[in-house]
Amino acid sequence: MSVLKIHNALLTYFFGIWLIFPKTAGVLILLILVCNLVGWLQKENTFKSTWKFLPWYLLFAAYVVASFLSPDLGLGLSELERKLSLIAFPLIFSFQWKVPIRLNRIWLIHVIACLILVVLAFYDAWMCSQDMGHIVRCFSTSYFSQIHHPTYFSAFLIFAIIGLIYNEVDWFNGRSPGFRIILIVLFSAIHLNVGSLGGILSLLLIFSIYFFHQGVARWGRMKALALGGVGFSALFLMAYANREIRADIQNALSFTEAYLHSPSDFIQGRHEPLQGNEVRLILWTASFNIVGEHPFGLGMGQLDQAMAKQLNEWGYPQQAKKNFNPHNQWLQITNELGILGLLIAVFLLWFAYQHVPQDYKPIFTLFLLCFVVLSSFESVLQRQSGIVFFLSWMAVFIAMAKPNFDSIRS
Repeated sequence: MSVLKIHNALLTYFFGIWLIFPKTAGVLILLILVCNLVGWLQKENTFKSTWKFLPWYLLFAAYVVASFLSPDLGLGLSELERKLSLIAFPLIFSFQWKVPIRLNRIWLIHVIACLILVVLAFYDAWMCSQDMGHIVRCFSTSYFSQIHHPTYFSAFLIFAIIGLIYNEVDWFNGRSPGFRIILIVLFSAIHLNVGSLGGILSLLLIFSIYFFHQGVARWGRMKALALGGVGFSALFLMAYANREIRADIQNALSFTEAYLHSPSDFIQGRHEPLQGNEVRLILWTASFNIVGEHPFGLGMGQLDQAMAKQLNEWGYPQQAKKNFNPHNQWLQITNELGILGLLIAVFLLWFAYQHVPQDYKPIFTLFLLCFVVLSSFESVLQRQSGIVFFLSWMAVFIAMAKPNFDSIRS
């Protein structure tokens, strides 16, 4: 088998294999890079570095500087290892092969992997219910999604839905839409099990925007706006009918109201053990305080200690022991790299959007919306599931831009 076929097979199936076996991600990325190098030596590809990935390199350079400025260099470098995707994926897609891989094929691999994850989730939940005797708990949140954190599982499903509604998934093209609709309904319904508020909000927004966009083209802006509002309300009520999700929404609203009434009273008046939404508000407040004290960032590997110190001062020793991050990617970046680092990250997203092919801008917009929403509730780039997923697919969309790249074709 030629190195070209090996490379294309590795890169195509990478987008499914690592979802099912997360620990293989690093090895697969390394193998793809090795194939790129061998192909270059054999003149099967050409290396074309491009400024389209410049913000990625700038952000990684900021992390490198923050690691070396850290009081604990070993810890800083350990944290830096998680950010290698910022240079790995630009390098992978800087090699131009004679036969590019197809976008709809790798999207199909992603959809198949999501189906397998759903089956595995139900199996894990069933086994959990046999051990614990608690069916409702085992078929929800992290008991249900044991391979990936529920937020990331939600992101995978949403991206599969985006590909299906835009008919960008291989095998489904030109076929009856019935099976696509079944999968869209299935992946949407699984969110009731996953129970990620950020994921459900992302899903509602994506469906609303998609149907509004389609409605404008068919019926005009006002009718589409009305239809979008009805659709959003209907989907929200379906989610709200789930008892656990309803309780989570009610708690979130109650805690938010109390926090907005008096942030200081809220912080000082809670008692451990805390619920998830309480913890987030407290963590966000602690993170904002750290930004005020360190506008240029703490450096890499120092945030957990700073958060624990703040939580201890507020009287939350149990939470301090858990080494929480801010549960917000924007605050995470600002705490580590300072305000300048946050600006680079925002510039990266804007720059990526500018260089996505025009035909794929609507899809990429929904992808970015999902990232932005989930990043407001989780530090999504702190876990392998988040940083590999979002950066790999962002690189795919950028790599479709012409004339610089022919690594991916639609």
